[in-house]
Amino acid sequence: MLKNIEIGDSDTNCASNNKGFTLIELLVVVAIIGVLAAVGVVAFNGFIKSAKENTVLSHHKNIEKWFSLKAVECEIEGKITYSSWRNRGTKEEKNCSYNNGWQLVMDLGYNHIRYHFLAEHDYENNFQNPFNPNDTLGNPEWLNGCSDILGKTSFYGNNVGEFLIWTNTGESECLESRIRFTIN
Repeated sequence: MLKNIEIGDSDTNCASNNKGFTLIELLVVVAIIGVLAAVGVVAFNGFIKSAKENTVLSHHKNIEKWFSLKAVECEIEGKITYSSWRNRGTKEEKNCSYNNGWQLVMDLGYNHIRYHFLAEHDYENNFQNPFNPNDTLGNPEWLNGCSDILGKTSFYGNNVGEFLIWTNTGESECLESRIRFTIN
């Protein structure tokens, strides 16, 4: 005997009434998304750290180039121009004729170049420490030796008219450069 099948019969429409995913399918999808998110966060953090390290190295090279430019400017023109911190970033000039290296680095370095970098930091937002963007001391700072602060650049002078530039890169060693100014 043949059974009459009606269109609304529950036995025949079983598959069409099942419109959702099973709990297992949902759990598998959530697990896959979780694994992908975890891998993405780790990779993203690596990219951020790498970008900060590259910024610190770039700051060091730019500061080194700035000192080299000023050494050449002193030798050729007998003076340097720089941004003044005291006068809110306006340009100032300083004569470069010194009889000894210590006088050169103390006057140019401490009294003038240090203020240039303060002006750059405060008024132009240059050389911000990417590891510590709220650093109020400015970057670079006048300090004899490498700073203990990650990402910090410091500079100082010696008695032969040489500026030493150090940057704490977070590695076991501090990056160091030396720029010599000509003494009359």
